[in-house]
Amino acid sequence: MKSIDVFISGGGIAGFITGILLARLNLSVVIADPHIASTSLHKSTRTSALMEESLGVLKTAGIYDGILKNSEDLKSLSISDISLPGSAPVTHMFHASEIGQNRFGRNIVNHDLLMAAINLAKDCKNIFHLSTSINSIQPNASNIKITTNDGQIFSAKLLIGADGRASKVRELCGIKTWSHDYKQTAITGVIAHTKPHLNVSKEFHRDGGPFTLVPLPQNKSSFVWMDPHDKAGKILKLNRDEFVTALQNQTHNILGTITLISPPESFPILVLKSETLIAQRVALVAEAAHVLSPIGAQGLNLSLRDIDCLVQHITTQLSLGLDIGSQIMLKKYESDRKKDIDVRVHGTDILNRAVKFLPTPFKQIRRMSLKFAGDFAPLRHSLMQEGLRGINAG
Repeated sequence: MKSIDVFISGGGIAGFITGILLARLNLSVVIADPHIASTSLHKSTRTSALMEESLGVLKTAGIYDGILKNSEDLKSLSISDISLPGSAPVTHMFHASEIGQNRFGRNIVNHDLLMAAINLAKDCKNIFHLSTSINSIQPNASNIKITTNDGQIFSAKLLIGADGRASKVRELCGIKTWSHDYKQTAITGVIAHTKPHLNVSKEFHRDGGPFTLVPLPQNKSSFVWMDPHDKAGKILKLNRDEFVTALQNQTHNILGTITLISPPESFPILVLKSETLIAQRVALVAEAAHVLSPIGAQGLNLSLRDIDCLVQHITTQLSLGLDIGSQIMLKKYESDRKKDIDVRVHGTDILNRAVKFLPTPFKQIRRMSLKFAGDFAPLRHSLMQEGLRGINAG
């Protein structure tokens, strides 16, 4: 049996960033994931709009500089309701400069962030990677015994579940979840365009789901196109020229002529929330704890706040010479994260249902609400301040 400080299940963005931050506290960390091997990683073009708070976590971890090259500042947000045929769109612009900020955040490529984290973790002498997964756990008052699928056994002070929406850690702890399947697919990719994006993230509210364009460097943008499964399936079966024509129509030509520079990807849309974030000597973070619709771009921002909060509590425990896996500490972590997670999960759930399909009278109310939010300065500024913790992007 090998004794370590922290065992992390999950070698994605959340797992590696958590591991790096804990290694900087001189803790011994194991990151276990059977799928992470830098030579075989699929180079996804999915992006995330990270707010300043999240970028601060990347800076603390030493990863920020590694993702700058292919990322772009988000300085303005345009929201257009085009859901009523025959009616003019209702559009409002929100500028970070109105609230004294240079930007709302930065659009980063997820794959770049993952690779930067993996490469940095390789240089951390107290991080050990295992190409396997957890098989069983046995927590007790002083540690947690972890057995992997390849027969290795570890004794750790704390087990962190960062192993995604189908979390094995969550399953082994018997933690239940609430979830809802929207029966929608998100189609994503990257385009080049002839007109500049001017650092404006653009979202169109339309039947079936939103269509979003998010700035990238050099007259490029990422897109997120959400529609019901059946319609999205037909779109994905189009040949390349037909797909580009359909995509061009969705942009309403606001970026000029577009060119598809990455094959489209797709994934199903659902919302999920764990009933609790903790068990004995166990903490859940990121998508092991919550999965959101892309609308509102809350997902990775919310995950990084989980990680930051947990690491802060572990730091405090260490400074006081206390147990980093104690139930008292874990309850503080859960208490600190509960409200933020509840608000984001249920807020994006309501928003996604509202944008997806609404009877005509409710569409008119939504358009009036957007107009009021854009015209009434105090509400407008309040929404933008909130936007610093997550904006509409993919």
